[in-house]
Amino acid sequence: MRIEASDGEIGKITDIYFDDRSWAVRYLVIETGSWFAERKVLISPISVSRIDWDNHTIAIDLTRRRVEASPSIDTDEPVSRQHEVALRSCVEVTGYGLQATDSPIGHLEDFVLDAQTWAIRYLVVDTRHGLLGKHVVIPPQWIKNVDWAQRIVDLDVSSAQVKDSPEFDPGSGLSCAHETKLYRPYQREGQIPRPVKNGMPPCAPTDPAKREAMIRQAAYFVSQQRGPCLTHEAEDWLVAERQIDRMLTGHA
Repeated sequence: MRIEASDGEIGKITDIYFDDRSWAVRYLVIETGSWFAERKVLISPISVSRIDWDNHTIAIDLTRRRVEASPSIDTDEPVSRQHEVALRSCVEVTGYGLQATDSPIGHLEDFVLDAQTWAIRYLVVDTRHGLLGKHVVIPPQWIKNVDWAQRIVDLDVSSAQVKDSPEFDPGSGLSCAHETKLYRPYQREGQIPRPVKNGMPPCAPTDPAKREAMIRQAAYFVSQQRGPCLTHEAEDWLVAERQIDRMLTGHA
């Protein structure tokens, strides 16, 4: 998708970095255009002000000069070596094999993101070359372990349970009705999404610990935008808290 700064187009998204502990998006990797020396920079998803799905455009609340000053990346080094140890690249992880409790089920083909909370909601798994023969989605919460060296994701569900889950059409998106059907074969009490009040998206996370983790991540982004030499921790936390609460309630 193309990226629009507050004063003009700046480039396009080429990758997404996520935290492998919380499965939350930490950075968008932007390949800049020719208006300054072409390179790849990291942008916080908290900077996103609007997503235009029809025109494949993401607007951000940063100027092009501010983007120019953003940290760049070394594409020759693994992400986890350049930045935080828990940081992973979606492009790098795509293709990992998925192992159910009793047999392999396919490989990781894509991710489903929550555009309001910037959490990875599901892994899209291609099982068409195995016995299941369809696309399915798996929540990160059902991952037992990831062997990053061997590129294997171990799940705590069986291949039979995955086989009974509804087929996912990557071209049609994901509804809460589909999610409700998804959880039934796994018989996991309390995990079927429930509608909530106050305009919050029906499937948005409401757990206090998740909310606090999201605020902490947002506060980090706010502090980075302010500048490394300035520390306003209490103010950054309040700004981040307002941003996250607006996202969770669906209010602009």
